[in-house]
Amino acid sequence: MNVIFTFIGYSWLFIISQLSFGQNHGEVSLPPAPTVMIVIDDIGHNLVLGKQAIALPGPIHFAILPHSQYGAELATLAHQQGKEVLLHVPMSTVNGRSAGPGELSAKLSQRQFVNTLNHNLNSIPHLNGVNNHMGSLLTQMPEPMSWLMREVKKRHLYFLDSRTSALTVAEQTAKQFDIPNLKRDIFLDNDRNVEAIHIQFERLLQLATQNGHAVAIGHPYPETLAVLKETLPALSLRGYQLKFVSTFLKPTQPNCHSYEQLLSLPKQACKPRSALKVATTIQRQTINKAPIK
Repeated sequence: MNVIFTFIGYSWLFIISQLSFGQNHGEVSLPPAPTVMIVIDDIGHNLVLGKQAIALPGPIHFAILPHSQYGAELATLAHQQGKEVLLHVPMSTVNGRSAGPGELSAKLSQRQFVNTLNHNLNSIPHLNGVNNHMGSLLTQMPEPMSWLMREVKKRHLYFLDSRTSALTVAEQTAKQFDIPNLKRDIFLDNDRNVEAIHIQFERLLQLATQNGHAVAIGHPYPETLAVLKETLPALSLRGYQLKFVSTFLKPTQPNCHSYEQLLSLPKQACKPRSALKVATTIQRQTINKAPIK
């Protein structure tokens, strides 16, 4: 009988040791849940809808128009609620439609361009990143994009390419400046019909499943806010995680001379540049996949 109990005891010890070994070597760990990131654009003109948007649950981003009537107030509220704030930079368009106050255009000299951009940046507090408002023309132009990215890097912000043009070079330029960056994969509400927004939300989840992550841009329309209020609480139950862009882009062990400065990360052991380069290459290969048009 003692022999039997001894055998059983050693068997359990063996099983526990194997589980521990597997955990240490990543053999029994589950793959991470697909990541969803949602940005609400065009914040700043409507105080009521802006507040309703900021009340959405979870890590949501708010892209705020410079010099808008309620922009600074809503940026402060979003920051207080633990959300991320982006500057929604107006940029020139192919059709010549005005992008609003603070518009950046290739018609500006470099000095005028940089001064206008900095005036925009200074108008909205608590910034974490930058994305483009309109900009189907300007985002195709490498030189103005380099002027923009230089200032973005100085302020340790990330850049999100809204991809208002298939010919955009914004994401590519951000990479050249070693700026943490992502691109928009899908618009939620080009059609403001509730059913259409639900369909786009499901396409967002499909993209996240296929690519490991996906970025959606919506607007503070009552229809969009209603859909998000309904769907966001169930995301984790459906096997998805909602994240901030800054959290998604943050390496586990950042390179001290780039990511730690750009995202103001807490000091920690630094990954060698060669290892970071490999990780960054893998990430870029993932996010370069073409979005659904």
